[in-house]
Amino acid sequence: MKVKATNPLSLAIAIALLLITSLASAQTSGQPQNKEKASQPNIYLVGMGPGAADLITVGAQQAVRKAHLIICNSMLAKQFSSLLAGKELLVTGEKSCLQKKDLADESVKRDRIIKSVRNAVKANKVVALLDHGDPMVYGNWLWCLNAFKDLTIKVEPGVCLFHAANAALRDDISFSELAKSIIITTNDAPGQKDAIDRLASKFATMVIYCKKNKFATMLAKLSKKYASDTPIALVFNAGDIHKEKVVRGAIANIAETVAKQKLPNDFIVFVGANLDKPQCRARAEKEKGRLYLAGLFLGNADLATLRTVNLIKKSDLIVDKSDLLKKGFNHKLLPQGKEVWKPSDNGAWQWFGYGKSADDFSGKQLERFLAAEKARKETAVKVRQAIKNGKQVCILDSGDPLTYSPWAWVLREFADLCPIVLPGVSSFDAANAVLQKSVTKGVNTKSVIITVPDVEDWLNKTCFDFDAMLERQTSLVIFMPDYLVTLPDMVKKLSAYYDRKTPIALVANAGFKNSQRVIKGRLDNIVELVGKEKMPILQLMYVGPFLH
Repeated sequence: MKVKATNPLSLAIAIALLLITSLASAQTSGQPQNKEKASQPNIYLVGMGPGAADLITVGAQQAVRKAHLIICNSMLAKQFSSLLAGKELLVTGEKSCLQKKDLADESVKRDRIIKSVRNAVKANKVVALLDHGDPMVYGNWLWCLNAFKDLTIKVEPGVCLFHAANAALRDDISFSELAKSIIITTNDAPGQKDAIDRLASKFATMVIYCKKNKFATMLAKLSKKYASDTPIALVFNAGDIHKEKVVRGAIANIAETVAKQKLPNDFIVFVGANLDKPQCRARAEKEKGRLYLAGLFLGNADLATLRTVNLIKKSDLIVDKSDLLKKGFNHKLLPQGKEVWKPSDNGAWQWFGYGKSADDFSGKQLERFLAAEKARKETAVKVRQAIKNGKQVCILDSGDPLTYSPWAWVLREFADLCPIVLPGVSSFDAANAVLQKSVTKGVNTKSVIITVPDVEDWLNKTCFDFDAMLERQTSLVIFMPDYLVTLPDMVKKLSAYYDRKTPIALVANAGFKNSQRVIKGRLDNIVELVGKEKMPILQLMYVGPFLH
């Protein structure tokens, strides 16, 4: 595959922009849509976030308020009882005192739901189907996208459960010299070709949505593929600050450790070398202030979580290098007297060369390192002085702060302060909403790999795992600046592993109302469909049968 020459700083910025660009308002196909129709959905598929009521987004809250009929399970009905007060409710699962329709069955059958939704729409009512976490990642209502394809559906993305679990873990699982890909999967089932033991790779961090009764079987498979000392971590009740818990160990001893725990029915398992060094130590009691790292989606206030909004309002010092508040919120969140600060060299890529010295660089790379080091030192001095003075400090990052994040270095830099991480809606979550396709529900697959192409000397990293990821032939999401890899070369590379009829989609300039678009095709015709058209530099590439 032809890799174009580029400097690490430009590449890093492009990759970051890909991950932070707001995708939620993008259209769901490559063809222009009726704006009036698209702006007035009949149905909302709403991600309510994981674990806690304040992890829903502003947009999710607004969608629920617009709806006349709410369909959700009893757990969500109880958790959001105040928000749902006065709504017509159809509650699935066990009976709830909130139900207006007393359904004796353990769960509402699909035909009953379909009838209720269509009757509501016929009566000019808006319907909201609520789901845990993000509705497009192992969601319960994915079948509705097909059942109601004749109606106008809007997907409101939510914070993924694995983002909340990663925030509790406080590890950068996506961006290191050891691994730069994320494999998201769940327990194996018959008829699927992406079994856990086939996906396992030392080149990636594996994230497993796990059931309690499947853990032993899953661990046995992992033990055959990973070295006995490979780090593993379990996160229980992710997102609930009062209940969440992290259990760490290695493949060889985690079973013994877990045997002493009371496991919930569902939890997240992380596996991989990126978990080797926890980034948080015991917080120094002498420090009076508190440090937070929070995700705030670029340019789209609706994708901010209520937890982050409340944090911003309460913080004394806000580190906002990318002007996220000004671009997305016009400072409406800021009461008078707030201090908003950013380093003097706003263009410095702060993560570049972290943990290294000037002796490791030369030429332009040395210049970039010195600029980044200066910005890091300014940030460290500013933050530590504020903490010493008893202030609450909030560092804002775009999207989710631990998914390919330029600010993840603060976990190591301020390990003694034990920063609290607030998860956010990532561009991965929002991109799925744009496509209205679930990357975790393919024809015979249940997994997705998130990755970037191999680039020599990228951010001075040495991890090259792209081919290893393609060999697994599961659903794929690639962050691909056009000046890094040409589309024909990428198609050629993919064709060595995927059938030429495999569906493919390019999401370009997603989130930009006047230029965003989705181009859908197959590996054998996507180059022809794009033609000589000059594509924007920011592209997300989706590959896999799930696009059918």
